[in-house]
Amino acid sequence: MEEKQYRYIIHAAGTTKAKHPQDYVNINAVYTRNLASAAAMADIPLKKFVFISSLAALGPIPYQEVAPIQEQSKAQPVTAYGKSKLLAEQYLAELKDLPLVVLRPTAVYGPREKDIFIVLKTLNLGLEPYISNKPQWLSFVYVKDLAKAVMQALGTSISGVTTTCPTATATTVTPWPPPPSRSWARRRSRCICRWGWLH
Repeated sequence: MEEKQYRYIIHAAGTTKAKHPQDYVNINAVYTRNLASAAAMADIPLKKFVFISSLAALGPIPYQEVAPIQEQSKAQPVTAYGKSKLLAEQYLAELKDLPLVVLRPTAVYGPREKDIFIVLKTLNLGLEPYISNKPQWLSFVYVKDLAKAVMQALGTSISGVTTTCPTATATTVTPWPPPPSRSWARRRSRCICRWGWLH
């Protein structure tokens, strides 16, 4: 780091799939702490360290919840992945001299993404999969929109903050008729786009 004299670090490395919970912890949390600690201790003109966390660190909110998920919402991750991302955030918060911004994107789609693309291909074949037998709100963010948010985070004078990165709308997936029949999806205004606060 000192050889290159980095001024900005975007940490987006991590894993979404692992065989054991400890693998999530090591890769997503411990390695993140190691990188940030090295950056904080290095003799470099570091202006911003942007950590790409995940909305999974907060966990889901009840479907009947009226208000959209907020940065202040209580973190209740339900997956090993989400728990590891929350742990990484906690590790970074301990580094008081780190000029940190944490972004929590929801599911990211776009070029080279594979998992959501499988669902989209299924829909293109005329099949409409649904998750569980209850309506759900699902939020996605396009990769280029997330990239814009990252660039805004690099330029902000604010540090020590965490923000969610959903899209401006969410998709409501409702089984109809009741399972195991077909489902339908409709667009509903649900999540508030938060790009602007970093200006």
